[in-house]
Amino acid sequence: MASVKKPQPGKKVPPHPEIFTHVTLETIVHPPQKAFSAVFSVVFRRGIAGAKRRNDKKYHEHMRNN
Repeated sequence: MASVKKPQPGKKVPPHPEIFTHVTLETIVHPPQKAFSAVFSVVFRRGIAGAKRRNDKKYHEHMRNN
């Protein structure tokens, strides 16, 4: 990682922090975010959409029976 931070003679200095942050974001932020988003989407779909579906079913059965 230290070699990435050092400005090389052939290149300008500004791109390097970008690359470094990009690499750190890719390696550190994204896997947990992907895992979290996947888990959240599953929970969201099953929890809220499932609850809505269950409530709708109960509601429709209730309206049909009465």
